[in-house]
Amino acid sequence: MRNPKPIFTFKDGLEVYATTGDIEAFLHGGGVVFRIPRRDKYFWQFWERRKLHQKNFEVYTAPVTSNILESYAFAGLEELSACSQVSPKKIVRRSSSPDPVHRAQLLGLIVDIYGASSVDPTRTPEIVTPWELKSRWGELFGCSAESVPQLDVEDYLIYPVADRFYCCGCMNGDFLGRYPSKRQCLCAISDHMHKTGDMGANTFFESNKDELELISFDPTKYKNKLPFKNKKLPKGQWANYIAKFKSSKLKEKELKKDFELQSDVLKQRSQHAQRNARYNRVANARKAAKRAARGWRNLP
Repeated sequence: MRNPKPIFTFKDGLEVYATTGDIEAFLHGGGVVFRIPRRDKYFWQFWERRKLHQKNFEVYTAPVTSNILESYAFAGLEELSACSQVSPKKIVRRSSSPDPVHRAQLLGLIVDIYGASSVDPTRTPEIVTPWELKSRWGELFGCSAESVPQLDVEDYLIYPVADRFYCCGCMNGDFLGRYPSKRQCLCAISDHMHKTGDMGANTFFESNKDELELISFDPTKYKNKLPFKNKKLPKGQWANYIAKFKSSKLKEKELKKDFELQSDVLKQRSQHAQRNARYNRVANARKAAKRAARGWRNLP
């Protein structure tokens, strides 16, 4: 049998051989059977419909090997046959079919029986935002990633600043502070999540300009963990932190003094200019009066 032809090829060379699930894949769940460029390896990436109040998708990726029953030995042939009402011979034949789509269909049967995590080597799903999933497969399903925002108003952002510090805040406009580590930023974000009651918001880290990385963490483990007079911290560590805090405060005071000095100089210059203006006005008025007086004296 000839090698199957792809139904769609992306610009980077990734070849798609089939889609699975619903036509509205981003609403009701779907999947893609694809091959990585210049590699004779096939994969099936699939996701289910999001649950109520679930913001992101749980995406699984299963290798479509040359022999499914050998690679996924935990799947019993008799159980697969009983659940699918397909004879064991046909299942064995489909397991090593030269068509990757047939082998992926058998993987779908294994997922129905043993669960999605059973076919993913990591055993855990990849958490993907709607924007990222549409950026990945939207062209294939005829929709654009521009139809959904990359960050929602309730999402959070962490980004690096000078002196190896990090700033964090909520996209609704709330700035949460500047911290020496990403962990402390997550603590501040966790406290803000508990304050607002929106525990399902996404948190992103801007590693490079316009490149966002989704951070998955449990907000309950970071609640009330900011190291501000936290007795659980070692004294030495807290003293170092206080020293940094004081030094930054001193810098702020120095900047404030410089600003006040500049303000005083500007104020003095303004007062001097006002005095000169008043003096010039009075002098000009006196000169005008003298000229007028001389004019009256010269009348016939």
